[in-house]
Amino acid sequence: MNTVPEWYNPLELTHEVYRLLLDKGLPVERSGDLDAAVEGAGMILRYLGLEPVVPAATEEYRRLDHDGHLAYNRRVHGD
Repeated sequence: MNTVPEWYNPLELTHEVYRLLLDKGLPVERSGDLDAAVEGAGMILRYLGLEPVVPAATEEYRRLDHDGHLAYNRRVHGD
């Protein structure tokens, strides 16, 4: 019997929404508070009846610099 998990990673949902909007041609960029975005994704998951779960390995992933300081350089140096 194949069981479907009743949870989803809100961080992954955040990244998926970002990619979806890019694919639709919208001019989105990652700026602001990632924790707030993940919290919002968790609210959406709860609304849909799923439990937001961020695996421990994903917590380490969140601490990495995913864009090679590009966001920092844009904000601080304007490049």
